[in-house]
Amino acid sequence: MRATHEPSILALRKLGSTEGVAKIIPQYSMSQIDRAGEEIARGWTSGSPGLDEALAVVNNWRQSHAHPLNVLAMTLRNRAQKQDPHFLLSQRLKRLPSIQRKLTRDQTRRIRLTQIQDMGGCRAIVSDMEALHGLVETYREAIAKNPKGRHTLVGSPKDYVVEPKADGYRSVHYVFRYASISKANAGFNGRRIEIQLRSKLQHAWATAMESVDTITGQSLKFAHNSTFGDVRWKRFFSLMSSAIAIRESQPLVPGTPTAHREIVSELKGLAERLNVDGILRGFGVLTADTSGLIQTGAAQFLLILDSVAGRVTIRQYANESLEAAAEDLLRLEREADPTIQAVLVNVDDVHKLRAAYPNYYLDTSLFLDALDDAIR
Repeated sequence: MRATHEPSILALRKLGSTEGVAKIIPQYSMSQIDRAGEEIARGWTSGSPGLDEALAVVNNWRQSHAHPLNVLAMTLRNRAQKQDPHFLLSQRLKRLPSIQRKLTRDQTRRIRLTQIQDMGGCRAIVSDMEALHGLVETYREAIAKNPKGRHTLVGSPKDYVVEPKADGYRSVHYVFRYASISKANAGFNGRRIEIQLRSKLQHAWATAMESVDTITGQSLKFAHNSTFGDVRWKRFFSLMSSAIAIRESQPLVPGTPTAHREIVSELKGLAERLNVDGILRGFGVLTADTSGLIQTGAAQFLLILDSVAGRVTIRQYANESLEAAAEDLLRLEREADPTIQAVLVNVDDVHKLRAAYPNYYLDTSLFLDALDDAIR
């Protein structure tokens, strides 16, 4: 639903900038933020008179995670660089459809907006398991000797590589609570940021699943504990994750065969019946013209995937234009067009966009190579 007028989408107070990202603090109380979350959980096509204000509150809360996210991402960048000079790093604020989905996913135990742990998230993708193990060990040591007044770990790390999810998802997750002794940054204290660590193959698996969702119109990424999603595709991705786990000498996905030959046999059969190669390779890799973009130095990029037109549009924003970036993103999200996906991201080089976000280009080439390697 398109708004009939242009509301004041953002209620932001800028405090200057650091490391290329504007500092935006929350302007609302926790109770106001949670009430706004309840409003958008009902959807933004109902025409509710309070919807515009709720969206402004939610977007301000989301944007207030940008500075803590940038600080923790800088630490991740420094640590990943020491393990793998070819690592990829990306960071993003949570998309509005994903926020709504999280708020409504569990009908028996509703989560509040202020309880969402991954409003801001960053991810390091490293070449192999050796680099991943080294990065995990770096975080283990840092957490063990964490000085007072610094960012603290929320709960325990979730190692989905050692204990894969039933759907095949494999990655290592941390949630940190931002803390600063600086008075200038005290308004950000308590913001929670999620950090994900993955190998290239684990990332290829995760983004291939998202690409299949886009191409086939399913919700495999969010359907592992529900009746949604084609059970054959679900099984295919569980098996493929186990095939990658064997290649990386890691534990298999629960519910998949323990014998390598049985995994290969079932995986090959499903790949043929689903025409995985034909669907993914046949759809092609979308391209985006980056010739007019600056190669380095932009603060954020807005990726817009139009799956019907088969086009990726990239908009870039300098630090002084981040308010416009947030408004552009929210405007696209407000329209709720299922054929349009948009995300506002940070990468240090425009050429790294495709590698960090292959699902927005429907680029499954690395995944298909891994599939060929598994079943040949």
